[in-house]
Amino acid sequence: MDGQPPRNGGPISALTLPPPPSANQLHTPIAAGRMVKSPAYRRWINSCSQASLLPLLRLERGAPAWVEIHAGIDRRRDLDNTVKPVCDLLQVLHAIPDDRYIDRVTATRAPEVLGLRVTWGELKMKRPAGTTDRFENPQKDRSGYGNYNTESC
Repeated sequence: MDGQPPRNGGPISALTLPPPPSANQLHTPIAAGRMVKSPAYRRWINSCSQASLLPLLRLERGAPAWVEIHAGIDRRRDLDNTVKPVCDLLQVLHAIPDDRYIDRVTATRAPEVLGLRVTWGELKMKRPAGTTDRFENPQKDRSGYGNYNTESC
């Protein structure tokens, strides 16, 4: 894929954001096994929500999406810990209706970037004839496990 996002001539949108809190600071336990967003994570989401005042590309429900993250973070932070907060934020901003529709994520450490540079768009790919998304087909199992033949296991 030569390092380029799969733009295919479709519309794209981009934001520059501050880095999210570390992965250890995203959630706080409140009861036996129950977690909620931490105050630091909520503050990050609220500060980034100001970007929703800008005209953002808003993908349709069910449209496969791609997200590209250029992170200006040093090696003290794990690059992959930026992915989940960014995908959640795109959902909060209504740029992507549900992050389960993100089919491709690329994260790159980019010291020249101040914070995060996030770009996203619709993933233009052809689906094989006769196939559908499990979440869009009401005849299929919605349990999250799919329709698998367990007799052969």
